[in-house]
Parts: sequence; C-alpha cells; structure tokens
Amino acid sequence: MSRLTDTLLGMDEKLSRAFLERGILNLPASVKSRCPWRIALPMVVLALVTVLAVGLSLRRPAVAPARTHTPVSALEPAPAPSRQPFKADELFRAMMDQGLQAARGGAFEEARGLFERALEVNAASAEGWNNLGVVLIRQGDEAAGLAAFRRALGLKPTHAEAHRNLAVALERRGESLDAARHYLFFLSLSQDVHPDRAEIRRRVGAGPGSDE
Repeated sequence: MSRLTDTLLGMDEKLSRAFLERGILNLPASVKSRCPWRIALPMVVLALVTVLAVGLSLRRPAVAPARTHTPVSALEPAPAPSRQPFKADELFRAMMDQGLQAARGGAFEEARGLFERALEVNAASAEGWNNLGVVLIRQGDEAAGLAAFRRALGLKPTHAEAHRNLAVALERRGESLDAARHYLFFLSLSQDVHPDRAEIRRRVGAGPGSDE
C-alpha cells in the first residue's frame, strides 16, 4: 500500500500526528475507516461531470438574439424630392405676351384661349380682363366684352385703357351718355402723349376741335 493509504488508514502514527500538528482537526473520525478509492471516486466522478458539462456548453451553438422588427408605423417616409417653386407670374406673363401676338395677327380665337388661361393663373389682373374684352368685342360677343371691361375696372378703377375700350363699345351700342362718362375718365387718367386723346377730346367736346 502507498504512504498516502497508510496515512488515511491511521497505520502510520507519525504521519497521523503530523497531520494533527498541522491543525487538521475538523476531519470527521469516520474518514479514518474509509478506503482511499471510496474517497477519490466521488471526486473523480464530480470532475468528469464538470468537464463534460463544460464541453457540452462550449459545443452548444450560441442562440442568436431575437430580431426586433420595427413596426411599419414607426418608419419615417423618405423625403420627397425637392421641386422648383411654381413661378405663376412668369407663366401668366408668357401667356399674356403670346395672346397679344395672336391678337395682333388676327388669330382672335387663339388669343382668347391664351387670355382665359392666363386669367386662370391670375384672375385679379385688370390687364388680362381688358385684353380679353378687346378680343371678345372683335369676335362679335359684345355682352361678354362689356362684362370683361367692367371686371377690369372693378379690379382697377384707374385703368385708363379699360375706360377707353368700354366707352368705344358703349358708343357703338348707342349708349352715348355712359360712353362719354368713360371717355372723360380716360382723359383724366391717360397721359398727354396717348395717340387717341385728341380724337376723344373732340368726340366729347372737351377742347379745340370739338364738334359740339
């Protein structure tokens, strides 16, 4: 038997006294009567179990964390592409210019459509309503032309050309009194260099050359 076995069995009194002298006094008395393999076997089994447990834990694949899905309602919409601001004034002016060119060329139907579309962009333009009135009168639609001139004056009472055009249209209809009133408004608002001033002054008797 080995020295370790003799020690555990208490057969070597010198070694037993040495253990006692080192302070190992808390060992149970029954240990002396046990065989060494009975003491070592549980420890070996425990060690094997521990090794196996550690090995299994190392071989076990790590569990990936559950993916969290962002709710659709929390997603922010992609920013809308930037757009150039709509320049209504430029569009209005372009259609007005095209309408004037068409009217001067005798294309009154085309000019009417351009003026009407321009007024859809800017319905508060006295110039647009005045131009539309001229085209309507040229097309023979006097009632609509008169209404357009009056619309222009309602937006801008100091619009000299609208007063003149309305006066001419009224005079053609035989409404001389209302025509004269708008002729006078035209004279008070227009500049002296206007080419129609002399003729209109003559027609209303407002100066030299008057028929009245």
